Amino acid sequence: MCAQRLKRDTEIGAAGLARLFSRGKRPTISPEAAEKLPRLHVNVSLLFDVENIANGLYSPLTKFMGSEDYTSVLNRGRLANDEPWSIPIVLDMNNSDISGIREGEMVALSLVQGEVHSTVGVEEIFSYDKKEFCKRVYGTDNANHPGVLRTIEMGDTLIAGSVKVLRPLRTEFDKYTLSPAETKSAFREKGWKQVVAFQTRNVPHMGHEALQKAALTFADGIFINPLVGPKKPGDFKDEVILATYEALIKSYYPKDRVVLGKENLPSDLVRREVVETIRRYDNPLVE
Repeated sequence: MCAQRLKRDTEIGAAGLARLFSRGKRPTISPEAAEKLPRLHVNVSLLFDVENIANGLYSPLTKFMGSEDYTSVLNRGRLANDEPWSIPIVLDMNNSDISGIREGEMVALSLVQGEVHSTVGVEEIFSYDKKEFCKRVYGTDNANHPGVLRTIEMGDTLIAGSVKVLRPLRTEFDKYTLSPAETKSAFREKGWKQVVAFQTRNVPHMGHEALQKAALTFADGIFINPLVGPKKPGDFKDEVILATYEALIKSYYPKDRVVLGKENLPSDLVRREVVETIRRYDNPLVE
């Protein structure tokens, strides 16, 4: 049963990547040409969403959701094609920011002060009910809930469309960043067939060490995946978490049996939690 589930989920992920990177799906545009497009200013979290759609982390998503997928996810926890997905991944804007933009056009995305990061081919522009969003996704519309507060602060209109990354974001810990394709490649290069993933928001302690050492007794290798970015108050700093794992790998674990890697996830802690659940259980990294 588990093998069948793994095969099915891997096929879903592989199919998503094949759709995403197949040629001819989206027009090619240079960064210079993109500077002349109508521009929408967004936050870093949305740009991370763009990159995660583009690199396959959000597979089977291949674009910002349209109304059909959006409604299906809210009502059923599944995309319109019946693939599991539990939270809308959407591009939200205020009406005043998109006046003059029409479906069928291409727009550029960037931070308020910055070069064009990416483009979106606008396929659909539609409105949504924030209260319904909150109740369906978070089970409450109480603004004390961090996800509800974020939703309240979102724009009033959603834009659906395929994305193209032109200038990826740079972060302090880029050397640790691995896309799904890069992670799979690292596993293949090491000849790993069975991998145990260990996700953490803390520095390693004796309990972590015991679990990881136990995993090495039956698996080919372990993938250590620290959550880097905003966390709850009192959590360890990112640089401390990464430095301690670097020391552990360098001085204690067999180097050829450990991969340390992270991805760029949105700053919304609730979304991070949901995406990580999807990543762990519905989008395996090993083909």
